[in-house]
Amino acid sequence: MMTMREQFLAESKGVKDCVKWLNKRIKEKNRNMCRDFYSSDKAVIEELVNLKVGMEKYAKKLKHMANEV
Repeated sequence: MMTMREQFLAESKGVKDCVKWLNKRIKEKNRNMCRDFYSSDKAVIEELVNLKVGMEKYAKKLKHMANEV
């Protein structure tokens, strides 16, 4: 059985893995946008970046909660 600390750390690691995946998607979209200047990918990239920032904050919060338990 996992302790609360281990559970928070595991969740934090899972969120960080998602952030890594988002970084790859953002880079891919940026490369595609460079080829097609008038692409609608700009709004998608902005939303992905906002999502990534939120997930990074959530991962830090989970890690902080694990250290407090």
